[in-house]
Amino acid sequence: MPTGKIRNRKLMKTQKCALTFIVLSLIGIAGIRAQDTSAPYSIPLHEFQFTNANGYVQTDYTIDVGVNGGAPRPYLFDTGSSVFEAVVGNSPYDLSPPVPGVTPVATNFQYSYETGDGFEGTLVDTSVSFYATLDTNSFITNLTTAAGSTNGILVNAISNHLISNAVDTNYWPSIETNGAPIYDTLAGTFGAGTFLSSTTNGIIGTATNLTYGGVLGQITTTGYIVSLNSSNPTVTVGLNSALINQFTNIVSANPSTNPNALVFPGSGTASFDEKELNVNETISGSNTVNGLNDLTTNSTSVLLDTGTGNLNTTNDYANFYSNSDHIIPGNNFSVVSTNGSSILSVTTTTPDQDLTTSVSSAERTLGIAVFLTNSVLYNLQDTNLGFTTAAVNAESVPEPSTYILFGLGALSLVIASRQKFSFRRLKLAKSKSHQ
Repeated sequence: MPTGKIRNRKLMKTQKCALTFIVLSLIGIAGIRAQDTSAPYSIPLHEFQFTNANGYVQTDYTIDVGVNGGAPRPYLFDTGSSVFEAVVGNSPYDLSPPVPGVTPVATNFQYSYETGDGFEGTLVDTSVSFYATLDTNSFITNLTTAAGSTNGILVNAISNHLISNAVDTNYWPSIETNGAPIYDTLAGTFGAGTFLSSTTNGIIGTATNLTYGGVLGQITTTGYIVSLNSSNPTVTVGLNSALINQFTNIVSANPSTNPNALVFPGSGTASFDEKELNVNETISGSNTVNGLNDLTTNSTSVLLDTGTGNLNTTNDYANFYSNSDHIIPGNNFSVVSTNGSSILSVTTTTPDQDLTTSVSSAERTLGIAVFLTNSVLYNLQDTNLGFTTAAVNAESVPEPSTYILFGLGALSLVIASRQKFSFRRLKLAKSKSHQ
């Protein structure tokens, strides 16, 4: 048989195998996109600054959300809160007339923080939409139900403000004026905590206990990533191995021990304890009271809280704090995870600054400073937390289909080069046969 025909058959066989690979790869890409309905996606967060009562400019972050089909509005993004509190429908929210698209779940619902400040309202099932900005054209996604559920997203449709757990009758008029109960600018608090709460009051229906939690735990069965340590801060909803593998410091989280609040409503995703992380805190430096420094390291459990500027520790550092219950400026405050990896190391500043270290036996929280230093992984499916100084979001890791497309492109170049080389050899063989 002529060698030219043999070469042509080999080339055709190579092309046939390549075509089969391409077809199967395209089917694989379609399969990935069809099956992975919960692919991770990132939602932009926005720096928000305001001047507090002491004249200091405090930094928070906001997320733009539309509730029940409404236009996007800014909400305080708060990992120290376990409920989404928003103005829903008429102001203040009222069961009569009913708001279309909203299903009341519990009336006279109250949620307050350790200070006793918070909001009263009606816990409802409704839908939420995420946006990149306050422009309606920046729509990202709409969620009408919790992950794996037919129930809507639980939201506290607020109607009153609470001070020391009592209704503040003078507060609501400002809400009616501009619908912005937080700093007269933000529409509410977007609770993004990993912990849950429960109530037995005002439940509509036959249930005797109602568990509620933040939106993120309701809409994902894997977890999420908060990344404030970049010029483009985001929260990424949903996890995959490529995202998780970017975190080198991964530690076990404290699981919830509340029998009435073990899993998020709707999604069934496991929750964490409010004091979700065990750490070792150390104070070092020469700025002490009476020159004493008999205790510098303490083991404790803490809440990671984007909604506070302070780093609140326990009262074991009595020799380091001043009469105003703040660690004396100029000392170093460091936090190390139980595996020995550093989470935070800062020099303490004057009171009411973001890096202030307050002394409190109850409010053991690590505030915004942790998030400005690290991307934080909340891995709900594996009950662990992760930290990395790199900025991590859905865009930082290519989808599996991207790798396949890269492979297809490389294979196409190989086939093209082989075909070109074979064609040249065939021409050369033919020209020699005519000589």
